[in-house]
Amino acid sequence: MADELKVDHFACLCACLLLLTCPVTKWDTKKVDQVINHGMHVFSHADDLEISEKRTIKNVLMQKNFFDIIVKRIKIENWRDNRKLSIDTLLRKRLTYFLVQFPNACYVIHKSQDEYFHLFDPYGFPHKDEPNMGCWVRCKDIKMLKWRLKKLVIEGGEGYSFYNFEVTSIRKAPKDVLLSHKLQLYELEALQLRERLGRPFYEDVEWLKSDIMPWSRRANQSGSGLERGKVDVMWHNWDVEYPKDLFSLSGNIHQTSERFSEKSRGKQSLANLICAIGMMEIYELPEWNSAVVDSVLVNGDNYFLECIQDISDEDYEISMDDLKEECSIFPFSFKIAFTPVVEGTMFLVRVSQFNLYKALRYFFNNYDSRCGILCVNRSGKKRQVAFGKLRECEYFMFDSESFGAPMFLENTGAAYILRTTTLNRLLHVLALTLRGGDFFIYEVEVTDLAPLS
Repeated sequence: MADELKVDHFACLCACLLLLTCPVTKWDTKKVDQVINHGMHVFSHADDLEISEKRTIKNVLMQKNFFDIIVKRIKIENWRDNRKLSIDTLLRKRLTYFLVQFPNACYVIHKSQDEYFHLFDPYGFPHKDEPNMGCWVRCKDIKMLKWRLKKLVIEGGEGYSFYNFEVTSIRKAPKDVLLSHKLQLYELEALQLRERLGRPFYEDVEWLKSDIMPWSRRANQSGSGLERGKVDVMWHNWDVEYPKDLFSLSGNIHQTSERFSEKSRGKQSLANLICAIGMMEIYELPEWNSAVVDSVLVNGDNYFLECIQDISDEDYEISMDDLKEECSIFPFSFKIAFTPVVEGTMFLVRVSQFNLYKALRYFFNNYDSRCGILCVNRSGKKRQVAFGKLRECEYFMFDSESFGAPMFLENTGAAYILRTTTLNRLLHVLALTLRGGDFFIYEVEVTDLAPLS
């Protein structure tokens, strides 16, 4: 082991402290920068950096609180004598996070509530012409985690130690520090505040006459005039149609693509929508990209073929009753359950009947998160999309059927997904996409998500 601790050790301690109040799924780049900066601050004020079995650190500032902690070293045998790295042992002791210190670097191992394993790397990967950037790496299982760790070990630096800590004191920070923290929250998480729904915002048929699809790929610019695909004006991998309001992301293939067999081609809509909802359990929306959208269609095609394997009629159109309970998106499997919730007619304003606005309010009422499929029948033509609320002020719509105008150029199409931050905007994009008719809404519930055995 190195003779003295480096900045990375203290950055990892700060990362663990932040995990106490902020789950890893809620982290973003600024939070990673925050713990690294705090780690540098603690390192610069440390009186003794010599490696020891036990260390007391006081007044570590993390968001709204000062922490006093006692860091304890757990001695583990050399890597070459114990190739299992003893991670399994510590996890069996229900340690959800701990540090692993190598001679060249320190890392955090974290097992989240969704049973994923996460590795905090203070050094991260090179990014363009900038220095390496710290990051969390998510691993599907402990085998991948160990493989990742071994790739980080330098030759001759196989020795390691585990560290954990005990919080002995928590104190609120002074008012000026709290004010600074609240300003950061306002900037980073303003969209997480509970949405306020005002007077009824019924869908209007006039929208179809006066409003174009701002997310249409027939235009090279977004609804707010931003150039599509330009990294410095995108939200992660998404085009920004209207800042803090509407975001769009398109895939590269359509469900009628020749890559799919004639047996399934163009018939997979329901199966694709199920896989889109299942994908929400695997990836957060900021993690989505065009490849994820395409993956929905590939997995949806496989699921569709499983659902029709006992149906001999080639022209048979599957319904909710034909969908199998077991579904998979490699490398995960999950179960799905459908519940009919509400039906109505779009653009209808009657006290005793549901239009789409009233149906959405009813569907999401008293739910922090809920997903479903919206089926519309207009003049004998069926149209289906997936939609849902993932958390406060985050909704989505997924469409795998659009082909040609008004969304795409003639004879072109692809699956796409929209992200909105208000229910009213979700209503607006659903109305422009589906364009009226009688509708039925099903709830789709995903359970028992687990790695494929």
